[in-house]
Amino acid sequence: MTGPDAGTVVDAVEAVRARLTPLPDDGVVRGPDWIIGELDTVSALAGRMVRVLWDAQVARDTAARASVRAAARALLNAPGSTVGERAAEAALNPDAVAAKEAADVADAAYQYARAVSRLVEDRRSAVQTMARQVEITYSLAGTGRGR
Repeated sequence: MTGPDAGTVVDAVEAVRARLTPLPDDGVVRGPDWIIGELDTVSALAGRMVRVLWDAQVARDTAARASVRAAARALLNAPGSTVGERAAEAALNPDAVAAKEAADVADAAYQYARAVSRLVEDRRSAVQTMARQVEITYSLAGTGRGR
């Protein structure tokens, strides 16, 4: 089965991260309309990250299995008369090394996807806190309280 690769995962994660973390615009008033729009955006990004995490896990698992198979093939085909010599030759096999590096990259892509997924949840929480503050501000408006 062929699935997504680490590069595809990183591209998708980077698109979400870039949308989630723009530099603040000092001219934007963060009122109810902005908050509603931002909550909609963050919810959409959270939904997108579910699929990206799935793809990242598939890529990581696929690369890990390929790495194990490449290491096994390298060990079977390694020259040498002792176990240590064969293991050393297998560890230096270019195919096994490339497969291990690909597995490491896929694992890093998965970790990156998880970090951005947590960032999405943190952003949702921050916007919800802003919403609560706006709600409090509006509820106190004109009451004479809060002075």
